[in-house]
Amino acid sequence: MTIKLQTVSALSVALLLGMGTAVAQNNGNGNGNGNGGSGGVLNNEVTINQSDQFNIADVSQDGRELQTTVTQSGLGQYANIDQEGRGNEVTVEQSGTANYANVDRRGRDGNATITQDGSYQRVDAIQRGREGTMTVDQEGSDHYAWIDQRGRQGSIELSQDGYFNVTDIVQRGNGGSIELSQDGDLNYGYLEQRGRDNVMDIVQAGTLNVSEVTQEGRENVMEVTQDGFWNEAYVAQSGRENMADVNQAGSYHVAIVEQSDRGNMATVNQTGFANTAYVDQSAR
Repeated sequence: MTIKLQTVSALSVALLLGMGTAVAQNNGNGNGNGNGGSGGVLNNEVTINQSDQFNIADVSQDGRELQTTVTQSGLGQYANIDQEGRGNEVTVEQSGTANYANVDRRGRDGNATITQDGSYQRVDAIQRGREGTMTVDQEGSDHYAWIDQRGRQGSIELSQDGYFNVTDIVQRGNGGSIELSQDGDLNYGYLEQRGRDNVMDIVQAGTLNVSEVTQEGRENVMEVTQDGFWNEAYVAQSGRENMADVNQAGSYHVAIVEQSDRGNMATVNQTGFANTAYVDQSAR
């Protein structure tokens, strides 16, 4: 069964006032019911709870042992879930005004959880592969997160709180771990991870901080901590068993770290005002 949303007339809007709209589609297996209903055939299940006004949930599932839970409260929330495969779970909880969550999931045994509390926040998430986990928590207003996770047994944890923080995350390979926390205003994080068993831990607090980091290879570890105003960190690692640690407190710092080959370690600590550090090393 396919249901398409059409243009809503003024009369329809009046009838929908105070009532959410839910669209549940299950192609091949399973049932879905909107406005708080749930159902399942061959272990597929959709549960949608909506309150207040003009909330919309659109769910499409195709596969086996799939579960989608959407809970929306407030005004003008929109959730769009499309998943295929087996053993996948998606949970979306939204509260506030005009938040948007889009999850496109394929593969097996994956899990995606999105929580948004505030206003005008958006998440676009793509998840492919097997046994991947993704958790997104946004509070405040006007945040944007774009996540593309592929591979096997990867994990992503994203937390944004404040105003207009932006995140782009790309994860490929097997067994990688990414954690990003942005607390403040107008911070930006771009994280790209490839390879196997790599770890990223990025923390940004303050205003207008930038982290652009890339990691590939195997068993590399990267940590970036920023607290202040307009600090910039650019870190790139490739190879195996490398370690990069960047700490910035204050304002207008720039740190650039590039490492390749195996067994390198770089530590950068910056405090005060307008310091610049550049590290480029390789070893075998």
